[in-house]
Amino acid sequence: LSNAEKLGVELEGVDTAVLSHGHYDHSGGLAAFRQLNKTAPVYVLKSAFGDYFHGERYIGIDKKIAQFPGIEIVESKRGIVAFYGDYGKKTLAAEQSFAVGDGGRKAAAGCVSP
Repeated sequence: LSNAEKLGVELEGVDTAVLSHGHYDHSGGLAAFRQLNKTAPVYVLKSAFGDYFHGERYIGIDKKIAQFPGIEIVESKRGIVAFYGDYGKKTLAAEQSFAVGDGGRKAAAGCVSP
């Protein structure tokens, strides 16, 4: 939340959120985001709820996130889903990434951590 504040992003006005993948460091602020913004759908790949470890340490997301209001769990065979203006879904070939667009504006992101 502090990063959004530093960037001047008002989280209450966000209309859509996408969780890029299922690591705790990408989902840790989701509960606080939900407190500020109760209306934006949050898209999460079904695969994000897997059990992810770094050695012996669990690095996956809290499974309770699936129960948060407004969570939209989407499936993808390869790990990337593109959301367009009507939020129709198209599957693309990549892993732990996402792409969004509304016909004019587009954005893509992914995790490059090893």
